[in-house]
Amino acid sequence: MQEQVWFMDDVSMSRLESTMDIPRASGWRIHIEGDVELVVDIELAPQLTQPEKTAQGLSTVGYHCVNAVPDVCTAPDPGIKT
Repeated sequence: MQEQVWFMDDVSMSRLESTMDIPRASGWRIHIEGDVELVVDIELAPQLTQPEKTAQGLSTVGYHCVNAVPDVCTAPDPGIKT
C-alpha cells in the first residue's frame, strides 16, 4: 500500500504526522480538517486489475469535468480560462 500525505497549511514541517491509518488495500481516504471536517473513504473493488483501477480513478476525476460543461457554457463569459 502506498501512502501519500498532502497538507495545505502553514504548519511547520516538524508538526506533520508521518503516518495515517489507511484501512484498505486500494483506494483513497480524503481527510479535510477545517471549519468543516470531512473524511471520505473511496475503495475500489479488490478483484480489479491495476489497469482497471487506474481507469476507475481516471473516470472518477473526469466526472467532475463533464458535469461542469453546462455551467461553463452558460457562464456570462463562457469558456475555459487559463
